[in-house]
Amino acid sequence: MLKKVFQWLATLVLVVVVLACVGIFVAPHFGWHLDIVYGGSMEPAIKIGSLVVIKPVQPQDIKVDDIITYRSAAESGMVTTHRVIEVMHNDGSLVFRTKGDANEDPDINPVAANELVGKLALDIPYLGYLAPLLRTRLGMILLIGLPVAAIIGMELRSIRKALAERKEGVASDCECKEKRIKAGTLHADAVLKREPLPLKAALGLGVAAAVGIVVIVVFFCAT
Repeated sequence: MLKKVFQWLATLVLVVVVLACVGIFVAPHFGWHLDIVYGGSMEPAIKIGSLVVIKPVQPQDIKVDDIITYRSAAESGMVTTHRVIEVMHNDGSLVFRTKGDANEDPDINPVAANELVGKLALDIPYLGYLAPLLRTRLGMILLIGLPVAAIIGMELRSIRKALAERKEGVASDCECKEKRIKAGTLHADAVLKREPLPLKAALGLGVAAAVGIVVIVVFFCAT
């Protein structure tokens, strides 16, 4: 039971890290962005340390109550994620009034349409603390290599166990076959069935190794 829990945990960590890597290195090429929330202005909706996934959106599609990310020219290009509380028009251009959920007052500067980065698609609490590690080689080795090594180790153990059981089973079958031949209940040319190797373990081993190699290659190509 403990082995199964550990295996599922390692797989879960690997999946989360792989998705984070895709978001960091691949998503920006398609207009998507990943940002880390360092402040508490959007709590409790978005917690400090959350990783937010921002999808591209047209300014005219933004509505009141949407959570948007924008780069404010009035604040030296600082990236902020706040909720839209009002959609306005200024000289024919869209302008958004925003406010942090935890703030008492709206933001001082309205957000112009050309400052819009995108709209919140997903936020993952506390994953932002790991994101900086994925940008370093040591972090990549730890967060990818350890789960992959754990999965490969468990699958190799399963294969070794199956091989040992198969060997014992073949020896036992051969002994049984000899007895049956001597007793005249089995033809000498008969072939006994052998249990196949665990396909699931072999596939798991291959998938884990392939995922690890692909992610590391993407990381080194991106950096």
